[in-house]
Amino acid sequence: MITPRNVAEHKLLSRRIIIQRNYITECWEYNGARSKSGKGYGMVWIDGRFTGAHILAATLYFPYFYPYLNVLHKCDNMPCFNPEHLFQGTQAENMQDKVAKGRHHQKMKTHCPQGHEYTPENTHINPRDNGRQCLKCRKIRNDIRNKK
Repeated sequence: MITPRNVAEHKLLSRRIIIQRNYITECWEYNGARSKSGKGYGMVWIDGRFTGAHILAATLYFPYFYPYLNVLHKCDNMPCFNPEHLFQGTQAENMQDKVAKGRHHQKMKTHCPQGHEYTPENTHINPRDNGRQCLKCRKIRNDIRNKK
């Protein structure tokens, strides 16, 4: 966990943040190094390792920072480190937020593994886990099962 030891350290860390302000969304977009995960989180080199710019901002500006919680984005803009756009939550809350905002990798898929399109007419939503199932594939499996 990063903890500023004094005001001088706070000013030094603040100066290291490269900022481009987006006046439409009010995001503070980090323009330095980005994560290699493809998500584009701003990364700051501190104490011999990279730390997320959003985590650094939360550490510096949140009145209470809990290192065991994740730092999540309200704005869904991963390079953003505006403290007003950040909040802390558990990993489960992070996953629920991801699904609710339509960013879960399974929700982004438009076709089943066999190539059938997920349309409202061809998709069954499992009420237990909200998972999708292709109805064409389900019919094919049932037909094969019934022939045995």
